[in-house]
Amino acid sequence: MLKLIFKLGLLAAAVAVVECVLLFAPVTRDALHHSFLDAWQRKHERLRAPGRGRIIIAGGSNVAFGVDSSRLQSALHRPAVNLGLHGGVGLAFMLNEVVDGTRAGDLVVLVPEYEHFYGHLMYGELVAAELLQHNWPAFKYFNTRQQLGHLAINFPTLTGQEAFALLEEAKQSLRGSRTDFVESTVYRRDAFDALGDMVAHLKEAPKPRQVVSSVQRLHGVFNHAAVRALAESVKAIQARGADVVVVYPPVAESYWQKNRDVIEELAGRLSRQWMTSRPDDWVYDDGLFYDSAYHLNRDGRAQRTERLLELLRAHASATAASSGVTNVAEGS
Repeated sequence: MLKLIFKLGLLAAAVAVVECVLLFAPVTRDALHHSFLDAWQRKHERLRAPGRGRIIIAGGSNVAFGVDSSRLQSALHRPAVNLGLHGGVGLAFMLNEVVDGTRAGDLVVLVPEYEHFYGHLMYGELVAAELLQHNWPAFKYFNTRQQLGHLAINFPTLTGQEAFALLEEAKQSLRGSRTDFVESTVYRRDAFDALGDMVAHLKEAPKPRQVVSSVQRLHGVFNHAAVRALAESVKAIQARGADVVVVYPPVAESYWQKNRDVIEELAGRLSRQWMTSRPDDWVYDDGLFYDSAYHLNRDGRAQRTERLLELLRAHASATAASSGVTNVAEGS
């Protein structure tokens, strides 16, 4: 019996070693060709670098693709840090990171995506596991039971993908053939500028069919925990002596028409005192997006940035006129 237990233990250890090798030595061609998620490290380093009075914009890919940080930096006279990357890392991760990196005097702009408030996306999906595959220090911001549970679910899927990719590479090598790999010019770690903005797509032609096909109906049970996490993070940021604004994400008109009722329901659960804009303030024509209902193209990015700048100036004026602290969430 002891021998059987010993052998099972050795087998489990061997499996664990193989899983770790597959996880932390990526073999997929995407991983070997400048993964988009590798950009997290540079963004995080900018967040942690010395500096005061910064403007920090945090959110999913709507922030990565749709903010001209240089424009905000020059107009507001604040060093800009764009943390936007991918909504799939989860709202909890984004909030944990920005709270940890905020300093007194900063202005933090939070732009969660609508999907973060429905189902379990706030805890992260497969992309969260992929982020750790490329950036193990990011594990610091997966610090809740729900986040760790979702990582545990997604790690086997990720290592399975890596194993199949490795087998495919081996088969092609044995056949003496190789499938041509077309590198993306946009979804790469070097597609971002020094401030963290995605800029490679600005010179690319819009893909209207992909914008329309990306539109999905919001689904899943409303996640009250997402609203509470947002509220708690705002309080934590304010406690550090920083200012904070929450803004609705920009979406394509087709997305808005499909989800207007659900979005308006969400807006009713957020403090109208604190949310100084409305969801429909951030709806843009489909033609202003690049390849999804969240990814603005050059013209769309310029329009969204000017609107954001207008809101931040109004917020600064209102803050100067009143020092009262408001609540983020109501009815949650």
